[in-house]
Amino acid sequence: PSGAAVGIYRRLAQGGPGAYLPDLASSLNNLGNRLSEVGRRREALAPTEEAVGIRRRLAQGNPGAFLPDLAGSLNNLGNRLSEVGRRQEALAPTEEAVGIRRRLAQGDPGAYRPDLAMSLNNLGIRLSGLGRREEALIAITEAVETYRRLAAARPELDQLLALGGSPDRMSYGNTIKKAKDVAYFYEKGVRLFASDSEEDLKNVAANAPGSKIYFRIST
Repeated sequence: PSGAAVGIYRRLAQGGPGAYLPDLASSLNNLGNRLSEVGRRREALAPTEEAVGIRRRLAQGNPGAFLPDLAGSLNNLGNRLSEVGRRQEALAPTEEAVGIRRRLAQGDPGAYRPDLAMSLNNLGIRLSGLGRREEALIAITEAVETYRRLAAARPELDQLLALGGSPDRMSYGNTIKKAKDVAYFYEKGVRLFASDSEEDLKNVAANAPGSKIYFRIST
């Protein structure tokens, strides 16, 4: 099915590239993943490389729409290259994916920090495989810290509520939060949220209407 989808979208993209190139890139990306999953790792490389090429061109024209997809394909390309033993070559796309996702996470932490953590973890693996263990440790440590911050919020709230804490005296102090977690805190009665970016503020406004905000400002 993945191969058939590539063929269909390739024909469509020839007649309407503006409409169908994103779908072609997505199908190529999926095909590379499926081939890798069934052990056809060398065959998986070509569609993944093609997906990166298309998404790079799309991101040059519209970075806001297509940079996240480019980062995903770059992350996959690093994996595919590593799987076929091309470890040195795998480093560059992995580093590029981290760079893009770091910039995206600065603008919208709740949406992009999970992806950044995953790419940092992959970067640590790539660096370790090349014997650059001190650099690998830095990347892995940042990934772990990011995952820890992402995972901590709900269990802490549930524990405080179980101990009899009053939600009107609690706040959501993590500025890296998903929409579903904001909604969860709001449902439990929390009405005070920390924020440090415009995107996060919009997230709180949409999922916790009427709540109070306190801002964290770097000095």
